[in-house]
Amino acid sequence: MFTGILKMHTLQLLLVAFHVVHILRLVHSFCVLRARLPTAPRIKSRELTTAQYH
Repeated sequence: MFTGILKMHTLQLLLVAFHVVHILRLVHSFCVLRARLPTAPRIKSRELTTAQYH
């Protein structure tokens, strides 16, 4: 029974670690995109045009 609990904990730890790595990758790619693109105005204008169409 104790080994079963240990296995469950290691699985949960692996899942948590996987999620953390995934989130860090997303944040990193988002920061890279923000660094490449010229910032806010273009995005804001695009949102305004889509709002006008709807």
